[in-house]
Amino acid sequence: LARSADGLRERFLKLKPLPTLAEGPPVTAVHLAHQAAGGAPAELFVVSRERLVAVSGGGLRHERARTLDDGGGAAPGCSCLNDEGYLVVGRPEAVYFHAADERGPCFAFAGAKRALCAYGGYIVAATAERADDGDVVSGVDADGDATADAVQVYDLKNKFVAHNLGVGARVAQLVPTADGVVIVTEDGAAVRLIEKDAWTKLECLFRKNLYPTAIALAHAQGVSEADVAEIHRRYADHLHSRGDYRNAVDEYAETIGHLAPSAVLKRFLGVQQVDHLAAYLAALHRRRDRVVVHKEHTALLLSCYCKLGDAQAIDDFVAEEAKHLAAAPPA
Repeated sequence: LARSADGLRERFLKLKPLPTLAEGPPVTAVHLAHQAAGGAPAELFVVSRERLVAVSGGGLRHERARTLDDGGGAAPGCSCLNDEGYLVVGRPEAVYFHAADERGPCFAFAGAKRALCAYGGYIVAATAERADDGDVVSGVDADGDATADAVQVYDLKNKFVAHNLGVGARVAQLVPTADGVVIVTEDGAAVRLIEKDAWTKLECLFRKNLYPTAIALAHAQGVSEADVAEIHRRYADHLHSRGDYRNAVDEYAETIGHLAPSAVLKRFLGVQQVDHLAAYLAALHRRRDRVVVHKEHTALLLSCYCKLGDAQAIDDFVAEEAKHLAAAPPA
């Protein structure tokens, strides 16, 4: 371990071996984890094929090493640090996360890992097999190894494969950059992956009717409330077209304050949809802080309860309205 305040200016660097790793297995990677951006390193992760070790105070008087996992390590290029300071390790059966003092989550990604890197909230992995169907991307050599790799981009927070790319060759290295990831292949080619803007990704999910994933992605990307409400509106329209009126009402309720109530009410004016109409009107009254509720809405809600013969709902509504009027400031 070399400690230096400015390695570019100092003529000589003092190197000190780490006693706790003097007789360990061959090292495949080392990673310095920082407590804060630009701060001093907090932990040194040392990776071998057989185990994972975290070293604290390396090179100081009180050096301490802890074995994080002695059941397996990682091959060269198959470990990295993510933005949260977790050590990410790729093995054939899964991708594992480790902190300096505890084991983190585990994600089962099939395929022998060739290379691994972290970019933002994504993990990018090069594997010998596709993640979706398990088929080898191209042919195999005399030893039965795949002659080309596929690169998968995993969105860990929303738990879906954001991108799947066959590169036509074996991957030598994955290099994260400021705006994406560069894939370097063994035949000397370089492929650059650039993250698309939020709405381009959302439109792709819309085409596949993956609306719940689109909503989760919109929240993660910091999309405005009005735009999130628009996604709920699209999802509600999709559910309504399929006849799933109950869930459609729930999604329309999320648009209150952004979508005019009249646009929703006209969809549920049929005799067979009185209960769904009542559910939306009730949600409208509960969220009156976000929208103006007119007396016509109240009359329509009571009419729905009467048609349904739900006396208890009428009593509960009247009691709730009394509380609201009592809490309202004087005019």
